[in-house]
Amino acid sequence: MNNNYIYALPKFMKSARGLRDYLNDRTLSRFKAVKYINEVIIDNKNINILWGLGKGYSRVGLSNKLIKNEINTIEYFNIVPTIDDYPIVIRTVLDGNQGTGIIIAKTEEEYLPYINSYWSKWINFQFELGVHVLNGEIRKVFKKICMDDEREFPIRNFCNNYKFSLRSIDSYPKLQEFVTKLYEVIQFEVCRYDIGWDSLNKKYICIEANIAPGLTNNFDTLSMYGDYYIGKLGLERR
Repeated sequence: MNNNYIYALPKFMKSARGLRDYLNDRTLSRFKAVKYINEVIIDNKNINILWGLGKGYSRVGLSNKLIKNEINTIEYFNIVPTIDDYPIVIRTVLDGNQGTGIIIAKTEEEYLPYINSYWSKWINFQFELGVHVLNGEIRKVFKKICMDDEREFPIRNFCNNYKFSLRSIDSYPKLQEFVTKLYEVIQFEVCRYDIGWDSLNKKYICIEANIAPGLTNNFDTLSMYGDYYIGKLGLERR
């Protein structure tokens, strides 16, 4: 039996192994999870779950690409903010997850210890969504719900006691149009976008794109991605 490969950057190897096990348990094919280092050749029987990152998109690079194409997203700066910019969101770690390295600074005094870090302007989103997308089509939408009293400057993730509550796609009729624009520019095959609603300017804003979200702690997400690849690759089920 030939081996097929799931390529992943080192920090996503847990997700790659989870997808590997799902496919190996349910199909007659055999998959291996392999660290994605430099360029690799991928044939039509291999899976690259880090499709976008394989093209070299960093968080800042992705933001710059979306801005260049006039798509609403978070803009990052590495200059000293003016007094009118505060409050700001500092990123001491650009490739972190679950809020790693995020600091809110409301004054210059709070900013100065992190003067060499990237930052973005604070946007007071009315709500944030986790949007699972396969080949540009929305498959599931989750709203981030706080399980206790929300802070003045909320960072909405699991570490800050938020849960993802499933919502009907029909509840957000303009969301697919925005996701289509994202897909046309960056063409992530599988992705969960974090998208916020800016009620002041009445527009969606892309916060970030997660290439391998929740594949180790959410079976529903794992099965959605796994079944997608089973269908795409024409794998024979057991």
